[in-house]
Amino acid sequence: MPKHGEIVVVRDGDAPGSAADKSLRTGVDRLILAGHGSVEVTETPLDLDANDILRKEGSTRLREFVDAAETWALSPEAQFENLAELSRFAYDRTREATAKKLGIRFSTLDTEVQKRRKSETEEADDASLFTEIVPWHEEVKISAVLHEALDLVCEYVHLHVDARVMVVLWALHTHLHDLVSVSPRLAIQSPEKGCGKSTLLEAISLLVPRPVVASSITSASVFRLIEAAKPTLLLDESDQLFRRENAELVAVINSSHRKAGAFVFRAEESKDGGFVPVRFSTWAPIVLAGIRELPPTLQDRSLVIKMERALPGEVKKYLEDGYASELANVGRKFARFAQGVEGLPAIDLSEGAGLHNRLGDNWRPLLAIAELAGGAWPARALKAVKAAANAAADELSVLTHLLTGIREAFGTKEKLPSAELVDSLLGMEEGPYQELNRGRPINQNWLAKTLTGVIDGKTTTMRVGNRTPKGYRRSQFEGAWQRYLPVASQNPATAATPQHDESRLPDDVASDGHQNANEPGTIPPGDNDHDREYW
Repeated sequence: MPKHGEIVVVRDGDAPGSAADKSLRTGVDRLILAGHGSVEVTETPLDLDANDILRKEGSTRLREFVDAAETWALSPEAQFENLAELSRFAYDRTREATAKKLGIRFSTLDTEVQKRRKSETEEADDASLFTEIVPWHEEVKISAVLHEALDLVCEYVHLHVDARVMVVLWALHTHLHDLVSVSPRLAIQSPEKGCGKSTLLEAISLLVPRPVVASSITSASVFRLIEAAKPTLLLDESDQLFRRENAELVAVINSSHRKAGAFVFRAEESKDGGFVPVRFSTWAPIVLAGIRELPPTLQDRSLVIKMERALPGEVKKYLEDGYASELANVGRKFARFAQGVEGLPAIDLSEGAGLHNRLGDNWRPLLAIAELAGGAWPARALKAVKAAANAAADELSVLTHLLTGIREAFGTKEKLPSAELVDSLLGMEEGPYQELNRGRPINQNWLAKTLTGVIDGKTTTMRVGNRTPKGYRRSQFEGAWQRYLPVASQNPATAATPQHDESRLPDDVASDGHQNANEPGTIPPGDNDHDREYW
């Protein structure tokens, strides 16, 4: 019976929990899910129905029951079923609000929804989440395919040749992901919007297996998605993703860098109502595209692509709806090549200046893939890794930059109040201190927190004229200055690096970073030269 354009159900007075009562509940849920708006149900006395009321008490009494009908919400059971139909991304967006509305724990909601989900295998194969690459129909020569990829990428984005080498080798590494022990993040960064980072992200998505592109994601989405689908995760707008402190998401993404520790544990409710630790894999290749740098621990685990705005004519083609068949075919050829690879060659970087640390870990799998490809690729990768090492040496870390600034602020002083030290740092024209505090200027609290565990002790009360402010003494910094700041200005990435004669490199790896005039996709002269060294 309609009431104000909505649906009113005059129910029978069936006993609670009876088959008829359950059937009514299911029917109301279906009406709500079908989009019929609110559904109101009368509180009919037990063992009566609308006919009984109309016959015994008249239409006025029946109208009173209708007017007093209450709106029914979707039942918990129907909500669980409805949530189970959502993608994991959509579910994570509604998980917290739904659990609070139902008055249950998150783990309870997760358990109920999981019971009603299709199997992890079925979900991983869901075409709505990603498109699986179909390997190329015939054998390929991977050095030629890499050349093809190198030529194609620069059609759609403006990138230096060393950055393009990094991109195509990284994309191939995603197809060989289970054969590597370290999977570097690929960080696409630009100083401002309009530099092509999202276009590059789309281009990469056509080269990699099981791509999942997202502009917003939670830590739970990351590890549950990886556990279920083993995707290549491509995250756009990383500057917004990490704009506010998001320590859990940073930790989950960091854990996926090294295979041996690529997992997280979460407590999941068991059938008996208790909790058990459940291990989720986080082992997956990940791209992070955004404006400016990532949080330091993520930046350190990344191969960084620095983008700049293209000049007219530097970009020849545009991705229509994020797709190009030529790039997709390269991805298929990568997949075909990977089918026949059982292992990667070992790469020794122990004597490579600047590559004994995290940067070396990040580059080792790409250098191994270049060695496997042969031809010009080991020399080309060597040139790119040297450029990356030089760039890393030139860019001071936050801590190194901070300690350098503090040493400059102290000058010859033996003590310095905290407030004066912060003011001095903020006044340095070349310093990053106006935005280091999560996009805001640094303050005394930020400084104290950053220096904890780095210098000797904390701030102390000191006498400065008639004042007794909190501050630091020079002696507290001397150990940190010796440990973290270079003694000389020599570039550590090039100091011990043997100089290579450019004439020994393949013809298409010239010092200016440009290829020779070989036909796109062909193998340049020198492709059979295997007389090479890494350092």
